Amino acid sequence: QLVQLKRMVESLQMLQFANLGVSIAGIGVSAVGFALMNKKLNSIVDQLGAFSEKVYARFDQLRERELRTHYSRIDGLFDQAEQAHSLRDPSKEWYRVAGALADESSYFRGEVRYLNHSPEFSFELVDALTRSYALCNTGRIECLMLAREMSAARRVAMPKCCA
Repeated sequence: QLVQLKRMVESLQMLQFANLGVSIAGIGVSAVGFALMNKKLNSIVDQLGAFSEKVYARFDQLRERELRTHYSRIDGLFDQAEQAHSLRDPSKEWYRVAGALADESSYFRGEVRYLNHSPEFSFELVDALTRSYALCNTGRIECLMLAREMSAARRVAMPKCCA
C-alpha cells in the first residue's frame, strides 16, 4: 500500500508540474495575444492619425477654395465698377457694385471676428482678412462717391463704432 501511495503522490506531483506548465504556457499565449492585439491597436491608431490629417487637409482646401471664390467675386466687382464708366447711367451700376462689396465686406468682417475668438488664431490670416475687409470698404466708398452719394460714403468710411 505504501508503494501505491508513493506512486499516487508522484502522479499528483506530475499533474502539478503539468498544470504549472500549462499555466505558464497560458500566460505566454495570453502575452502573445495581448502583444498582437496591441500591435493591431497601434495600427488602427496610425490609420486614424493619417485619416485625421487627411480630414484637416481637406478642410484647409475647402477654406482656401471659399476664399478664392470671394476674391474672384471681388475682382469681378472691381472690373464691373471700372466698366460702369462707359455706361450711359453708371450710377445704377455703382450702387449695385457697392451693395455687392458690402456683402463681401461683411464676410471678411465675420471671419475676422470668428478668428479673434478662435483658439487657432493665425496672425497672417487675420491680417489678410482685415486688409480684404478694408479693400472691400474702399471699393464701396469709391463707388458711392462716383454715384455722388457722399453721406453714404462717409457712413461706410466712419462706421458707428468709430463715429
